[in-house]
Formats: sequence, C-alpha cells, structure tokens
Amino acid sequence: MRRQRARRLLADKEAEFSVLSNTRMRVPSQQPAHADYIVKLKRESGRRYDVRVPVSGSCKDYLHRRPPAGCKHMIAAEAFLKKYPTKRKWKL
Repeated sequence: MRRQRARRLLADKEAEFSVLSNTRMRVPSQQPAHADYIVKLKRESGRRYDVRVPVSGSCKDYLHRRPPAGCKHMIAAEAFLKKYPTKRKWKL
C-alpha cells in the first residue's frame, strides 16, 4: 500500500521534489494543505560512486510506526533518486 502511494506521489508531484544537501531532501505532501516533509539521507557506497540513500522521514507514519521499508515519502525519495542518478550522487 505504501509503495502504491509513493508511486502516485512521485507521478503527481515529481517537480516538487528537491535535494537540499547531501543529507536532506524535501518531499511534498500529497495533501494540499500540509507542509513538505524532510527525508534524511545517508552515504552508501555504490558500484561506481557513493550515493544518497533515504534513512528516515519527518512524517507521522515514520515517526510513530517506523515501517521496515520506510514511509511513502522515503520510498518516493528513493525512486526519485534512482530516476535521476546525478541527484543521487554523494557530493564531495
């Protein structure tokens, strides 16, 4: 269910996603009246270069439930980063 909502979120609001720094990313809310959420990122070694990977979220779902696969915002952030490899690269 979270994966479906994450796919929908990315499809509907992809232009509103932004990487703020090596360790933070802004992901929009699906609800118009809600503020954006912050997804924290960590560094992970990739095959050719180090990449950013979501590790936590600021939404209530993540804060209260800690789903093993992450909240929909984290799942959408991971899909966004995979879609745009240059944004996924860890910057030195």
